[in-house]
Amino acid sequence: VGIAIIGGGLWVFSRNTRSQVNLYFLLMCLSTFVWLFATGIAFSILEKPIAAMWFKIDNFGVMFISINVFGFMSYFSGAKPKPWLIVGYVIAGVLGIFTLSTNYLVRDIQEFYWGYFPKWGVLSMAFFPFFFGYMIAGFWVLLHEYKRTINITRKNQR
Repeated sequence: VGIAIIGGGLWVFSRNTRSQVNLYFLLMCLSTFVWLFATGIAFSILEKPIAAMWFKIDNFGVMFISINVFGFMSYFSGAKPKPWLIVGYVIAGVLGIFTLSTNYLVRDIQEFYWGYFPKWGVLSMAFFPFFFGYMIAGFWVLLHEYKRTINITRKNQR
């Protein structure tokens, strides 16, 4: 699924490489690809330390999903979200670095009969407001534009 998603993102981006909408669609696909691909690898690994590393990579991708969704929805609706995007990428970047280099987000992994699954640390609670805040903001931007749009063709795109 991750490979199909990144393939779709690359195809859309190749159609118009100058489009902000296409760029943020690609970034949204890229962060989703990292999450899904790394999770798939982690589920297939038998050695706990290697699986833990892949779950950290998976969570690194997750750190960027909501900000990329927000960027895509904002540019798709015609909003100019630049200051909020900068703030979001700084936060996602810091959380991503913490994810890869510490155990504050992914503190351990637990073994189940079907494989490993991550245990989240204390800093993961700080991630949830960031993630859901940007997801809600993205949908709010779309809803706001939908209500504001009079052109029925444009409204159907929303």
